Amino acid sequence: MHADEVITLCPTAVWGASTATTVAGSSSGLPGSTPNMLRLPWAVFVDNTSTVYVSDWANNRVQKWLANATNGTTVAGGNPGIALNQLTDPRGISVDANGNVYVVDSINARVMKWAPNSTAGANGTIVAGGNGTGSEVNQLNYPDGLFVESNTGIVWIADTNNHRIVKWLSPSAGSFVCGSYGNGPNEFAFPRGLFVDTSASNTLYVADTGNHRIQKWLSGASSGITVAGQSHVSGNALNQLYNPQAVIVDLNGNIFIADTFNNRIMLWRNGDITGSVVVDSSTTPSQLNGPQSLSLYPDEAIAVADSFNMRVQKFVLSCPTTTTTTTTTSTTTTTTSITMITIITTTTMTTMTTMTTTTAMTATTATTTTPLLHGYWNTTGVTIAGGYGSNASQLNYPLDVAIDSNNYLYVADFNNCRIQRWLVGNLTGVTVAGTTSVCGSNANQLRAPTCVFVHSNGALYISDSSNTRIQRWTNGASSGTTVATNIISYGVYVDSSGTLYASDWNNHQVLRWPGSGGITNVIIAGGNGPGSASNQLSSPK
Repeated sequence: MHADEVITLCPTAVWGASTATTVAGSSSGLPGSTPNMLRLPWAVFVDNTSTVYVSDWANNRVQKWLANATNGTTVAGGNPGIALNQLTDPRGISVDANGNVYVVDSINARVMKWAPNSTAGANGTIVAGGNGTGSEVNQLNYPDGLFVESNTGIVWIADTNNHRIVKWLSPSAGSFVCGSYGNGPNEFAFPRGLFVDTSASNTLYVADTGNHRIQKWLSGASSGITVAGQSHVSGNALNQLYNPQAVIVDLNGNIFIADTFNNRIMLWRNGDITGSVVVDSSTTPSQLNGPQSLSLYPDEAIAVADSFNMRVQKFVLSCPTTTTTTTTTSTTTTTTSITMITIITTTTMTTMTTMTTTTAMTATTATTTTPLLHGYWNTTGVTIAGGYGSNASQLNYPLDVAIDSNNYLYVADFNNCRIQRWLVGNLTGVTVAGTTSVCGSNANQLRAPTCVFVHSNGALYISDSSNTRIQRWTNGASSGTTVATNIISYGVYVDSSGTLYASDWNNHQVLRWPGSGGITNVIIAGGNGPGSASNQLSSPK
């Protein structure tokens, strides 16, 4: 459905979580680059013919899936690069009323447009940015979310690393809309998604990812108001969000949110202070794993970019009728009052329990030595590595750290596609794995590293998440070797014998590889689907 065609929902709207279907990618969560596969789908857009467009992030392409198709076709990109027929880390996507495809080419700091029915290898045109990474009005800095006014072609962009929203009326004319870094009502922290309600004077909704909230800005306003989530507070309660990445709003002001780190889709009905879960990670096949984006079908079904399950899921809407039944029951109530009083001194603990049903009283006195259960740290932290950016003294979305026996600090610098090493006290770091801001799948490259482990022999073990592999870089090496494949991990450990252990986040299990270098793994925990049973794990990190 076109992005500026807002939706009206029935009051009893329910989405069939138990009957979810995979409309793009692998239903079993396997990554790949063939026409029927995806590798970390970042954004999804559904047009009025129910055609699904997907920005296939790690494959550097946009895939088009006709309704009920088993394979997709490439309509933009396919190889990383800066040429007009290439994309590098495509993110937000939109399709206008004429079928033109717009995509955020994030690493290249631009938005590209491809003509209707384009095929792999075709050139696109730059409609925003393309003037290098930066903060000037004609530049972008790792942009993410995208909204295109279908009938005018005006492009709205979540300029994520500039912490602002910008609007481009033409390829040469960018203009500032709102935002700067912070958590105030006029500020953002890495905003990733946006929606413009063209039926309400271009009211703007922003997924303020780092502040865990959705902000609503009226046209011309100098600040926004929080309409979902709690400002700068993450959580999984119904009034909270955790790194939300996308937002859509219907004609009645109901807000749909990709609550990414909570692995769920939330609905905030207009005026409510709490939301309701539309789809979450509780059951198969409806389970979600890092949903980054959502879109609506013409029949109001929801399409979700189920990113770390490597697929797009469709959840069908139903509008059940309600029946009210009134039952009168005579009951007898028995009340038991229990009062617990605990008194603690430095040397004596006395417990008194009174139950009114038995009129019994017991008192126990014991002399104990109370251990110190909690340590205390200074309330003021000290920065030992980083500041926002990509040079040697900076980091961009660091996800993990490790420290070796020589007191060197290693950082998985996610958005810069590298591992940085810092000697504590130094002002700059050194890149010891990957190439700064050059993301790729070659042996000397990384793409979105999520964790790092340093062995006693100096070797680094790195979860190279977007390449779904674990790389080993020996001390001083200029490239790595692959020691595990088909895995997205947030936790890696290697013991003294060289045995590798890794959390398999996508498959809800922990794996072990033998120290002899064998590529066959053994499941040592989980592997029975997501859940809370004693033999299950849910997205282990």
